[in-house]
Amino acid sequence: MARDLRQPSPENSLSFPQNFHIRETGDILRKLVDLVEFRGFDVITLDFSGVEICFPDAILPLISHTIKYRDEGVRFAVIPPTYDPLTRTFQSSNWLHHFDPRRFDATTDARFGRLSAQRFRDSKEQHVLLNQIIDCILRTTTFLRREHLRALEWSINEITDNVLQHAKSDSGGLIQLALKPNAKEIEFVVCDSGIGIPESLRSGLGQSWSDERALEEAVKEGISSGAGQGNGLFGSIRIAAESGGAFSINSGGAFLNMAHDKRTKIFSQRCWLGTSVDCNINYSTPLVLERALSFNNTPHTPVDLIELAYEQEATNLIKINLREEAESIGTRPAGFAVRRKTENLIKLTNADHVVFDCTGLAVMSSSFADELVAKLVQAYGVDGFAKMFSLRNIHETNLMIIDRSVRQRVGVSFFEIIRRKE
Repeated sequence: MARDLRQPSPENSLSFPQNFHIRETGDILRKLVDLVEFRGFDVITLDFSGVEICFPDAILPLISHTIKYRDEGVRFAVIPPTYDPLTRTFQSSNWLHHFDPRRFDATTDARFGRLSAQRFRDSKEQHVLLNQIIDCILRTTTFLRREHLRALEWSINEITDNVLQHAKSDSGGLIQLALKPNAKEIEFVVCDSGIGIPESLRSGLGQSWSDERALEEAVKEGISSGAGQGNGLFGSIRIAAESGGAFSINSGGAFLNMAHDKRTKIFSQRCWLGTSVDCNINYSTPLVLERALSFNNTPHTPVDLIELAYEQEATNLIKINLREEAESIGTRPAGFAVRRKTENLIKLTNADHVVFDCTGLAVMSSSFADELVAKLVQAYGVDGFAKMFSLRNIHETNLMIIDRSVRQRVGVSFFEIIRRKE
């Protein structure tokens, strides 16, 4: 009888502590290397059954190496946590899928607050993933300023591009985003199983720096191994500092940490496999982006997704294609997500008019119509809605559904609102 791979054995099993923090990750990675590369196991059990506390910064570096070894033919069996809240986190964060994709389904939808760990292997996947992340933030976050969103988008793009350009990781990289609305913080973790920042800089620059010196240099302006301008880590740590956030790097034999007090410290550590970058941006106070992103004493304001995808050139109008925005127009949560995103876009762009393009839209549900349109009418008032919003290319059936929803919520015919626009 074939042995159940989910049952751990002392030889090929890794067991995790009750509180699995990043300080334990390095030792776990080295044990994993020992099992695969020195003891030759091609089936390994990861036993998380006793874990009750675990965060992305600890788990993603481990995932990146299991992906690397799985690409080389190693099989991983996972025993999920028995602590139910953490079991749900392992599932919704996509961790179980990345460990064992044959057994656990992927969580790929970054909308509605599902900020799961995602893998990228080339610039196309990186671009798609970045758009999904920004879209998710627009749908789930309030009180975010445009400069914070621009800073976040720029930093994620730079750090993930570093993986593609410098890490020499055949398995690509991983990213996970965490929204912390109570603290008004956004944190993202990017990691890879590549050669590490110290080795990349030494080989590219021909320097004999120690690992600690290499990380110290890596966050300075213009320091690069050759492919790029060397501003990604420099700009990202500046953004974190200017916002009152935090920033850290684990790579090689060194750990760099900038806490909320803006002080940067570098410590020696037992060799960390690959690279892990953790960036925390605080959006509770204004961020002077031009000061954070100043290269060669020249302020830089990056173009962002909002400008490229929604703002119409030379106008204060934004256009939202409902067929692209709403994967489902049959549920209330879908309507809420589009309405939250619309409200954020208005605030972030100072738009004075919004066009909902309904081309090719299927028949919407009453709950979707109520959550998106009727609640906007309620919030803006009849005259305010008539001035602020337009629906173009909408089918008569959907107009009738919206009319019924608006009548029920505010007691006014939607057709009367349309007439007021004329």
